[in-house]
Amino acid sequence: MNHSIEQYRQSFIPALTILTHELSRMFPGKQTGRIGNKVTARLKTSDSIFEKMQRRNIYPEQMTDIGGIRILFPDIKSVYDGASKIRQRFIILEEEDYIDRPKSGYRGYHMLVKAGDKVIEVQLKTPMMEEWTYISHATMYKRAAPKRAQAYVRKMGDYYSRMEEGQKAKRPKTPSMWKRMKYPAFALNPIKSGSLLPLGLLALGIWLLAKKK
Repeated sequence: MNHSIEQYRQSFIPALTILTHELSRMFPGKQTGRIGNKVTARLKTSDSIFEKMQRRNIYPEQMTDIGGIRILFPDIKSVYDGASKIRQRFIILEEEDYIDRPKSGYRGYHMLVKAGDKVIEVQLKTPMMEEWTYISHATMYKRAAPKRAQAYVRKMGDYYSRMEEGQKAKRPKTPSMWKRMKYPAFALNPIKSGSLLPLGLLALGIWLLAKKK
């Protein structure tokens, strides 16, 4: 089984490479914020594919995120402009607007793009949305965090969303459990204009907290 999964996984490499190259030409740029390259690609690992197959009782051919591309844009308007350009250039099978309709605090614009005989998931985000992904995976996708932590990060997702859109927002009250953690600063300090908190560390804190329960 693992051997066949690996073969199927590797069959995405040509399509993923070509699409990444084309999108990189459409959206040139070295960096947006603190998150590395503007256009990056990833191939789901064999273990992740197998785990998802078991969790959802599906076959690899039913999965739409084996090959993925992430594109970072400086602001929300640029994300939608980018989606429009991709729509004009490629065959789009499905779109999900998690900016307008956040999912458990997670935000981003997802497009399933047909690349040859493969389907590649393209995610369009701002740097703040990308950092929020760490929290989304740590608390919602893996279901590892206590309910109080999940509720807190969902509220923080709404808070960051309002700030990114230039609205006034009151920062959610920090639960007392965060104050007992070894590295509380990243959870307690409010975000400043023009900067981003290290939210990846926040995800690590959630995981550590879950381990103690």
